[in-house]
Amino acid sequence: MEQWSARRAHNPKVGSSNLSAATNIKYFNMSKLKSKLTPHFKASLFKSIVRVMGFSILMSSIPLGVAILIIAEIISIFEELV
Repeated sequence: MEQWSARRAHNPKVGSSNLSAATNIKYFNMSKLKSKLTPHFKASLFKSIVRVMGFSILMSSIPLGVAILIIAEIISIFEELV
């Protein structure tokens, strides 16, 4: 009986309010992941990782950080060509 009162308290205007609908589990679909891993996406991901490394190194060594950030910009040029 407590279950019914909880459902009514959830949304009293809707008689068939179902709390379990919000907990649907979507299963991992490998074919969708493969379709999203385009060469452009891979280059963009690599560029982002290099940028994070460059900004992290920039705090300790300015010349090395700047060099890595310049490499990230070169990667971004390649990314636009892909």
